[in-house]
Amino acid sequence: MKFRSAIRPITLVAALTLAAAPVVGCGGDDDDKKQTNNTLADTGGSDAGAEDTGSNDTGAEDTGSEDAAADDAGTEDTGAVDTGGEDTGPEDTGPALCAENERVEAGACVACDSGTVNAAGDDPTGPDTECFTDDDCYAVLGVDCEAYQEAYIKADSPYAQDFFGNAVDLSADGKTLVVGAFWDEPATEIPNFRSGMAYVFERDGTTWTQQAALVADNYDEGHKFGTSVAISGATIVVGATGVASSTGAAYVFDRDAQGDWIQTTMLQASNAGTEDEFGNAVDIDGDTIVVGAFKEDSKTRTIDGDGTNDEAPDSGAAYVFERDAQGAWAQSTYLKAANAGHEDWYGASVAIDGDTIAVGVRQDDSDSTGVDADASNNNLEDAGSVFVYTRDGQSWAQQAYIKASNAGRNDSFGYKLALAGDTLAVSAPGEKSGDSGVGADQNLDDLRTGAVYVFTRAGTSWSQQVYIKAPNNVSSYNPVFGQSIDLSASGDTLAVGAVLEGSDAAGLNGNMTNFQQSHTDSGAAYTFTRNAGTWTHDLYIKAPNSYGLQRFGQSLAISADADRLVVGAHHESGGSGGINGDMTDTSAGKAGAVYMQRIAR
Repeated sequence: MKFRSAIRPITLVAALTLAAAPVVGCGGDDDDKKQTNNTLADTGGSDAGAEDTGSNDTGAEDTGSEDAAADDAGTEDTGAVDTGGEDTGPEDTGPALCAENERVEAGACVACDSGTVNAAGDDPTGPDTECFTDDDCYAVLGVDCEAYQEAYIKADSPYAQDFFGNAVDLSADGKTLVVGAFWDEPATEIPNFRSGMAYVFERDGTTWTQQAALVADNYDEGHKFGTSVAISGATIVVGATGVASSTGAAYVFDRDAQGDWIQTTMLQASNAGTEDEFGNAVDIDGDTIVVGAFKEDSKTRTIDGDGTNDEAPDSGAAYVFERDAQGAWAQSTYLKAANAGHEDWYGASVAIDGDTIAVGVRQDDSDSTGVDADASNNNLEDAGSVFVYTRDGQSWAQQAYIKASNAGRNDSFGYKLALAGDTLAVSAPGEKSGDSGVGADQNLDDLRTGAVYVFTRAGTSWSQQVYIKAPNNVSSYNPVFGQSIDLSASGDTLAVGAVLEGSDAAGLNGNMTNFQQSHTDSGAAYTFTRNAGTWTHDLYIKAPNSYGLQRFGQSLAISADADRLVVGAHHESGGSGGINGDMTDTSAGKAGAVYMQRIAR
């Protein structure tokens, strides 16, 4: 039996340079650039949660400045005696800069080739520069499509139904990417062994390489290692919901002095029980990890309460682990909802930033709306909610209980979370308003299309800042807007995945309203930016090789400075392994892929 190495060396996959990267459909609807989906039949384990972890796809019923004062008019320096005579010649303003649509070649300004453009201002005394294709990438971002679509990333040896990209996370500096592939397996001869793997990729400049392929030291059939992933600094956490009859576990890997990733511990709940699915959601910030177990069964409604009974099946829990000065991890807090109830699924999503933790309860049944309203009734099935906790010293306490302003049945508010300082984004992929865009009418109930809510904190008080729908939302289909979400470190850039979106666009800012049956469930991602408290839609992003059933937007993550966005498409069917392979190869149904984009404006 052939086995993959548990930890891969840095040179596993040689990345192609950007110039060699395939550039497909950046902002256009060129039919020649679209591919026909060649996926395998869906065997029911396709989504990184709904069928398997219970926490994902809800959509298809199962998202040196120049002196600005004036030019130097030749005023004489009167601060010292001028012994050299006054310079009566013209002022030296430096070399003439190249005009618009010129580039630098061998110290001279030359015209751009036909069909390419460049901004004015290149310095001919500096290095050679280039012109760019006149396309949406350049118009929106100021870079050509090769720079925008930085990398098309696959596992080194993609196999059908690996679901590479079901989960992703990106380091704050945008230089380390972690990708879950929860049906992949180290033993390549065993199809659908479902032990799971996670891959680590590193960036040098604009070149990505695979650094490691992570495998749990106790990997076994059905563990689903890679269901969730998170990274902070030199530490990675990987959730595996299938361990020990779905008791679940989370594995911690640390990067050593040689740059290798080494498993350092396996985390499990203090009251671990079968089918709790501990690890369905994970997050980490520095020396604190939070792990969700959305099917935990205890009926307790207090922090660090009695977790030994099983009288509230699938009520859910979350667990906080902290690392001491010697590097050892230990559980510090056991979190439960203050209104814990049967099948609430508390812990379906988790997020941590500093001394704040948010926990999503996607099947909370309270019919209340807003912040800190009545949580005691069960009048609105699966409406959803979020609990926010803050840390004072070593103790965590509830700060807020948050509901959607238009809570509705089966909305799944709290499905995914993103937390950045005093900004919290919450998705509700089952939400039903038929309106579209930022600040849409939230009461136009129609089909389940999804929404995202942004809340802000002033002091200790939270309030809803904005309600966001997909800008191309229509009532005739279900895009699952909010399947995935993330925020930049400032909280001013929001990325949202819509895994079942179905336009036939490809790349950046294409036609978002041309819905085609052939592109059903192709998926999309959107970015929104906040300026002085006002949110606006920014970018509309499709896979450059977009096709039906690809599910682009299953997962996503954004760098702290909002310079890079990675989007997972866990049903993508490319059979070409590694970095920037052949996008036209669709020989490995649902092998999965991720796409790295530069999005800084």
